[in-house]
Amino acid sequence: MTRTPTLILIACATLLVSGTARAATPVIPLYHASYAVNRNDFRIGTATFSLTRNPDGSYTYQSVTRATGLAALFFSDVITETSEFTLNGGHVQAQRYAYTHSNNDHDAPEHIRFDWKTGSAQLGEGKSSKSVRIASDTYDRALAQLAISLDLAAGKPATNYTVLDHGKLTHYRMQQGKDTQLHTPDGNYQVIELLRKNEKKKRTTTLWLAPKLDYLPVKIKQTEPGKATITLTLTSIKFDMPSS
Repeated sequence: MTRTPTLILIACATLLVSGTARAATPVIPLYHASYAVNRNDFRIGTATFSLTRNPDGSYTYQSVTRATGLAALFFSDVITETSEFTLNGGHVQAQRYAYTHSNNDHDAPEHIRFDWKTGSAQLGEGKSSKSVRIASDTYDRALAQLAISLDLAAGKPATNYTVLDHGKLTHYRMQQGKDTQLHTPDGNYQVIELLRKNEKKKRTTTLWLAPKLDYLPVKIKQTEPGKATITLTLTSIKFDMPSS
């Protein structure tokens, strides 16, 4: 399984909001969701996403992707992305990020610690480390995808996001597609389509977000010329009551 922007997500696909003020405190939907992962027309794995609240009031957003079926005979990989964040002044603020890919010597573990007092992020990937200057409203790859859902749920446009991606500040520019209805193993959903195009790699990440599910994704697809199409499709979702 190849590493993709947030399948981790692929986009998650994936994304960040740029410099607009955020007065209202976002509603954080605590949940657990499962997705089928397909490579072209073949199911190769499952992905689980969870958003939980920690005892200290912070939050953890995590995705875990595993090979299943015939793919599991050839790959025993487990890909885990974890983003820890807090609410500060009514907006989501990244604190720590970690990426691991088991049984893969070519995909080094990655971690980020955000230091908002100094306006910098400490990054480690494999044996290398460095510090990067960051502006407010900078997200890690996993948290950026959640930020899009929170923006839409708050009635804000999901347009431009700043993401710390592999040690570089990257600007995700989202384009609105057409509203449509999608059938998933979890049921039929009216969805909003958002696209992110990477012109350099000719890669397109498409998110289908369901207003009924607090604008969480029911489907994510990544396409790139000469490479397999990777798709995540919702199979189940359960919302949890927030802890007191």
